[in-house]
Amino acid sequence: MKKKLGALVRVVVSVGILAYLFNGIFQKEVTETLGKIADSPSASVADLAQDLRLHPYQVELVRAKCIVQERVEENVVPTVNLKNLTWSERFPLVWTIGPRALWEALRKISALWLAAAIICAGLPAVLGILRWQLILHVQGLEVKFSRLFSISFIGLFFNAFMLGSTGGDVVKAWYVAHETHHKKAEAIATVVVETSVIEEIIDDGGSSCGVDVRREKMVQFSPVQIIRRHALPLA
Repeated sequence: MKKKLGALVRVVVSVGILAYLFNGIFQKEVTETLGKIADSPSASVADLAQDLRLHPYQVELVRAKCIVQERVEENVVPTVNLKNLTWSERFPLVWTIGPRALWEALRKISALWLAAAIICAGLPAVLGILRWQLILHVQGLEVKFSRLFSISFIGLFFNAFMLGSTGGDVVKAWYVAHETHHKKAEAIATVVVETSVIEEIIDDGGSSCGVDVRREKMVQFSPVQIIRRHALPLA
């Protein structure tokens, strides 16, 4: 019963985190889509509702509450600010337009390029897990590949979406320490060693190309924007 309850809690927390993340992603997409309302003050509500596939009431709501004037360089342009809506008003817009925009972007991707991208992204991850398993073996710790696979992808999730570039390592250390009760310190050390190896490879590779990788600024886009910028030109 205790294991089932723990599994249920993990599922609920995971779904909650994903819903929170996608809510933020979809809000960006909704703001961009509803910009057409701000850009077309003379268009009729019926035409905008048909074009955006929304209820006329929602178009009127956005016009009444969300259109704000924003200064861009030297010009003042109308934009959409969803924060002016209540949660009950914003939620239907976000979860109607957001998933639809994501699906339409995914439909335009070539299946061949998508498969190639998954392979290119997955292969280094699998090799990294094998490297980590070898480091654990050197420390006299035996953990199944399937379990390390699960822990590693949990760490990648936290790295990408939650706790920054080192948050996933903390999560990995916590999980592997619970897998090896008799050598917790050694298990945690393997995560540090494995991360250090990656950093050395990145630093050496960046230096050989004349680039200081650690100083590169990472620009974040929503998944829909990433698909449109990179995947769609290849389709």
